[in-house]
Amino acid sequence: MTDSTGQRGTLLKIDRETLICAFQEAKAAALAADPGPEADGGTCNFDTPAIRLPRVRERFVQECAAEAGIEASPFDWLGGRRRTLVMLDLFAFAALLVITGFLTTETQLWIVAPLLGAAAFAYSPLQNAMVAEAAGGPTGSAAGFSNAIGSIGTTIVPLAVGAAFQATQSYEVAFAVLAIGPFLGALAMLPARDPSARPSASAGGSQDGAASP
Repeated sequence: MTDSTGQRGTLLKIDRETLICAFQEAKAAALAADPGPEADGGTCNFDTPAIRLPRVRERFVQECAAEAGIEASPFDWLGGRRRTLVMLDLFAFAALLVITGFLTTETQLWIVAPLLGAAAFAYSPLQNAMVAEAAGGPTGSAAGFSNAIGSIGTTIVPLAVGAAFQATQSYEVAFAVLAIGPFLGALAMLPARDPSARPSASAGGSQDGAASP
């Protein structure tokens, strides 16, 4: 793949035949991974992947996909508002942790616990998607580094919460200390930007291509 001047560079112009071939190979791999009369053409139901092709027109991607025998359509997951959703989830997570410290009955715990569990994990896939997109090429390394930083909390949090409870013998204080983490995490997302909120790479009339083979 070469840029518009014929030189290899960061702004790549995707060759039509190359993209068609890539789509054909992806289709063949999906079918091979899920053979048999009851196959649905995908692997473990992960049969609608999304790809991001900066500076590539959506129509071009759709035409190449059609020639390869698959369907492609514009796709903007959650409308490019992942940062906002991550922050809202982390704030909700912090609030639910504080509330949990004040629960006094089993019924209250049955109500709050599912909400707390959902809030504890909902932000993770959204945040990982943002990290991968921000990294550009080395997405695996970026995701690994992000997970490594996140795992630091599994070491620090038990020590901090245990010390708080030992000093106060108060579950309210212990859960309030636990809530500091997601609260600070939400604040740390303030300078982050979704890809669509940054200067667009699709200036000049083109749009980012997204395909769902």
